[in-house]
Amino acid sequence: MSRALPALFRRFPQAREHLPWIPLGDLPTPLESLGNLRGRAAPASVWVKRDDRSSRLYGGNKVRALEFLLADALCRRVDRVLTAGAIGSHFVSATALFSRRVGLRAEAILWSQPWSERCAEALDLLHRLDVPVRSYAHPAIAVAALILSGVQHRLSGRRVALFPPGGSSPRGALGFVDAALEVAEQVAAGEIPPPESIWVACGSGGSAAGLALGLSLAQLTTRVRAVRVTPRLACNRHRLLGLAAGAWRLLCQGMEAETEGAAPGATHAGEAPAGGPRFGDRLELVEGFYPPGYARETPASRDAAELLTHIGLPGDTTYTGRAMAALLQRAPLEGGTHLYWHTLGSEGAQG
Repeated sequence: MSRALPALFRRFPQAREHLPWIPLGDLPTPLESLGNLRGRAAPASVWVKRDDRSSRLYGGNKVRALEFLLADALCRRVDRVLTAGAIGSHFVSATALFSRRVGLRAEAILWSQPWSERCAEALDLLHRLDVPVRSYAHPAIAVAALILSGVQHRLSGRRVALFPPGGSSPRGALGFVDAALEVAEQVAAGEIPPPESIWVACGSGGSAAGLALGLSLAQLTTRVRAVRVTPRLACNRHRLLGLAAGAWRLLCQGMEAETEGAAPGATHAGEAPAGGPRFGDRLELVEGFYPPGYARETPASRDAAELLTHIGLPGDTTYTGRAMAALLQRAPLEGGTHLYWHTLGSEGAQG
């Protein structure tokens, strides 16, 4: 592992006492200038945050959430981890791999999506890891099955942890609060100019929510442009602000002095707790890139994914292609420095 403690605990040392965490990723991930996009993005300057290099075991953004989720599961002495996702879910794949690394069993509940090579890869990985799998046609049924399975395990005397789709819970979002503070340290070190915007694909919302809170805590004026790639029920502003507010409450536990007495209180429509950071001001949900549906490519997402591959970044049309397509549409009109967050996961990624 490349760091003793995450940026979150360097910024808030007392939080280490009440927030379980284990090092799983090869962090911080590097920043690179995408000067070869100048012809498509000018006058904007585009940089990339290489979270595809976050782990040699399984790259992508999900290891950040799992550093907090699996640590909490170990503290609670659970027997196994249950999670749900689409057939090609990178979070399900990452959970299966990292759960085994820390000595926990994983179970997966999947829902249907348009078939792709990625789906085959994900199912093959679960088979190789001997992960029990159940499949359903609709996400709502799969999530209900996840909850019911957790109840059944507990009635049988097993201690289980339920991880929501994408790992997007307040605790999981802490991984991207840390990520935002990581970027703030890289800005302070002169590795990148302060970006006007961070562009990130938004599926279940944990990454965008954590970034918005972390940027507020870092006192950066950078905006999070969360590009919606899933149905509005799963990805909406109310949900994102609720995740950020929940992460703030977790962070505040037992460390009132460090947060200048800002007590986490009730929220209104997912807004910041009373006296807390105004993370909602830094969050924009970018619409127009989800149709015609989840994992269904569009000409814009296909073009952007091919462009990413051409410049040496692994791309897909479901997440990264949509986020880059949104950036290429908006950044040239705005100018300034824009940071594209490359979230794509893969087994055996090179750090």
